[in-house]
Amino acid sequence: METTQLQNRGENRLGYTAIGVNFLHYMALTASRPYLAGFASQLGANAMEVGIVTSMYSVIQAVCAIWIGGLIAKRGSKNAALIGTACYVLGVTGLIFVKSWILVALCMLLFGFSHGAITMSTQYVVTGLTGSNRERIIGYQSFSNSAGMFLGPYIGGYLKDIDIRYSFMAAAFIAALDLALVLTMPNIRRGAKASEKRATTLELVRNPRVMKNVLLSGAVWFGADIASSYLDMFGTSRGLTGAQVGTVLSMYGMAQMLIRPFLGTFCKFIKRDKLFQLSLLLAGVFMITLASSSIFWLMLILSILLGMTVGLGNPLTLLTVTDGVSARDRGGVLALRVMGNYGAQTLSAFLLGALATFVGAAGYFYGGGAVLIATVFLARKIEKDRIRDTEEQQ
Repeated sequence: METTQLQNRGENRLGYTAIGVNFLHYMALTASRPYLAGFASQLGANAMEVGIVTSMYSVIQAVCAIWIGGLIAKRGSKNAALIGTACYVLGVTGLIFVKSWILVALCMLLFGFSHGAITMSTQYVVTGLTGSNRERIIGYQSFSNSAGMFLGPYIGGYLKDIDIRYSFMAAAFIAALDLALVLTMPNIRRGAKASEKRATTLELVRNPRVMKNVLLSGAVWFGADIASSYLDMFGTSRGLTGAQVGTVLSMYGMAQMLIRPFLGTFCKFIKRDKLFQLSLLLAGVFMITLASSSIFWLMLILSILLGMTVGLGNPLTLLTVTDGVSARDRGGVLALRVMGNYGAQTLSAFLLGALATFVGAAGYFYGGGAVLIATVFLARKIEKDRIRDTEEQQ
């Protein structure tokens, strides 16, 4: 019993350190990245060139995800996090001095690579925990994302009114603190028997269960990204004022943030798979209901409920994707998850955009809700396949 308690304490410290790294990173990132499009424009970039600058962030993550996953598996989580934080410090410090939008684009590449390396390495750490607090710590990690994204824009926005380069200075200072915290982390590598062979990316792609879970995670992002991206457009089309739309968006984000620390508590009373399916089903229902609403107070309530259910679904996909694979394969699976998530966000923009041309802005929410509900049936099939495979092995 004492040995187990000591192990849990050690894992808790490791998990909370990863959470701290994640929190500082998101705070530094959102204190600077939201203002890069405008900064590039100030430096002479036209509309197309601004689009190039902003796209660099996602493109580099999709391109480098597999390499980062391999780096984590071979060299460990700490080394990947160190490279990621160092790249961010370099990129945001460079912004203080650049005078060309092309250099802003290069800095955005460093931002994207940094984000991929830091989030994947911290996810590798928390999903590898074995103690009884695993779900709770993963919930806290998701909360740290939202908390950092909540505080960062206030810091960056306040300093931007003085001089945008002050925002970059503040972000550089926060990133330096993050780098110092990473240095205190132990290096987690493989966590499996040395004789166990690590699966190649192609082998993981050919694994039906792995790919089903990656698609499941992507489906959640597909639906969840709708509210944050299109609530403004939808609310305006329904006659809401700018202040009302802002309130709806704020409550949606706040609900996501505040529900996540309770993930571990929910998992104690409801089986994780059932909780995942219930959260997605309700999110789909709330999203479709929201698409049919035009009253401010009703939209506000639905946005809060939607934020709560999506807020639970997102960290649960992290557990779903990484469970069932060996410790040495977690880096590769997390890389596939990143690629699937960003691919899903890209698809949502194209597919639901086409639907919205026929039914208006509400089409984004009707389509997103349908995807979330369909995801529930996919999740149920995955669980049945898992049970069947377990019975066959026995």
